[in-house]
Amino acid sequence: MSKQKARSAALLGAMDGEGFPPLAHGAGSGSARPDSSVPALGMVSELARDELRLARERVAQLQGQLDAVAAAGSVQLVDPAKITHTQYRDRDELGFRDEKYEELKEDIRRKGRNEQPILLRPARAENVAAGFEFEVVWGHRRHRVTSELGIPVEAIVRDVTDREAVLLMSSENARREGLSQYEQARKYRTWLKAGLFENMVAIAEAEGVHKATISRIMSINDLPDEVFVALKDPRKVTGLFAAKFLQAAETNEEAVESLKDLEKKLTPGELLKKVAPVGPKMDPIEFKAGERRIFEAVPVAAEGGTKFSELRLHIELDQDKLRRLAEFAASL
Repeated sequence: MSKQKARSAALLGAMDGEGFPPLAHGAGSGSARPDSSVPALGMVSELARDELRLARERVAQLQGQLDAVAAAGSVQLVDPAKITHTQYRDRDELGFRDEKYEELKEDIRRKGRNEQPILLRPARAENVAAGFEFEVVWGHRRHRVTSELGIPVEAIVRDVTDREAVLLMSSENARREGLSQYEQARKYRTWLKAGLFENMVAIAEAEGVHKATISRIMSINDLPDEVFVALKDPRKVTGLFAAKFLQAAETNEEAVESLKDLEKKLTPGELLKKVAPVGPKMDPIEFKAGERRIFEAVPVAAEGGTKFSELRLHIELDQDKLRRLAEFAASL
């Protein structure tokens, strides 16, 4: 059974049914509660779907509460040095160095504050021991910017579970700048490893998308590390790219090896060209009228068989004849 089929065959876990905790006003009052998922024994049940639906409704309710708090200006000013991120941060480090990040930084520098507050939760015990009071739920880039600028960050603090935190993070990303498929793939892998969701079916239900979409995105995690090292920006990797590379690697045993020790980083398109299997060389086919050579047709391997995309003329043609030839070719 393939990795993807094995993942799809995993069982769906139930969601916990607790309500929202009250607003928190600082760390040390308790760490974020871990979720207690219990795997379902069998196919996805109606109960599991109902629990997942209720969880999404709870997150939507909390999002509405957060929007109201932000609109009312009821935010806290927090020292960025007291804040850390969790294992669920879903934006790649390149997202903290690119042009959009610099634009955000300049906007906050000019205004002297982050107009859109970030969401924090009280730090769990191990982070409290490390000197932190809060963890970022969403707003990682705004937190990083304020830290670099040396100004307090405007924040809302709420005590939420891990599962609530990741769903809130996804909701916020959808409302602002969405993640790349590469970042989504890494995010879903983290969710599964942490036991927040039992399988891709559960993730698809939580994200409100078809499970085939999650499966396609998750195929990015099947790519070897050499692929990401060879790329200028791994965030450009898509599920379609992953499918094409893995297919090429099946017929080209040197595909992965060819990516090592490259002189320069590649785009996904350049990388696919590099690993594409080389077919047998095909010689041009000559066409004659009697003994007179007319043209050569250069064959190329194509889907559905050999095609001819280049003609080499051996006769002289004036502009009128070239035009007529072009019209004839266009009619084919």
